[in-house]
Amino acid sequence: MHYRMLTLLLISMMLFGLNGTVAQAATTTVTCSMSGTFTITDNVVSGNDDCTGIATVPAEVTSIGVGAFQEDNPYYGSALTAVTFAAGSQLTSIGEAAFRNAIALTEITIPAGVTSIGTYAFFYANALTAITIPVSVTSIGVNAFTHTASLTAITVASANTAYASVAGVLYNKALTQLEAYPAKKIGTTYTIPAGVTHYPGGGHIHWC
Repeated sequence: MHYRMLTLLLISMMLFGLNGTVAQAATTTVTCSMSGTFTITDNVVSGNDDCTGIATVPAEVTSIGVGAFQEDNPYYGSALTAVTFAAGSQLTSIGEAAFRNAIALTEITIPAGVTSIGTYAFFYANALTAITIPVSVTSIGVNAFTHTASLTAITVASANTAYASVAGVLYNKALTQLEAYPAKKIGTTYTIPAGVTHYPGGGHIHWC
């Protein structure tokens, strides 16, 4: 009986502050370089309000949340041009559709420590010309780079254990599956390595 009462008391303390009010999530608003803002809730970028120019993400942020910098209208798009991360970034994930329809985004350096890039993460990020996958990434969602019409190369850190890049084209580490082919890759022909047996139809390679 006493154990049960103690458990209920501990749960109450977690849900409510000592003054009896509901504990509030820690929320911060960060101003973008030209205009607009983005919001951080409990160390996750949770949304933006017309963020224009460069968004500098503080070091303590652990995730770019689902649809955080997404623009719902693909024809209008967003005016976000670049994303930078403060020194010592603790980022571990880029969520689903995080930069979907970010049509002005030209530059992002994914920090070392990121392990996952979500489905549709950079869908219709038409101005993005190159992207580097760090050694830590172990999961890339389907359609993560679909409709990135200016993408010329996807580079992967050589020590990455899940993915590899051959001449700017993304494969799994074993070179048995083609993961993504940059839409604007330079050259008129490309030889797929022997041993590749799987090509995800209609997914990453939509713009081939």
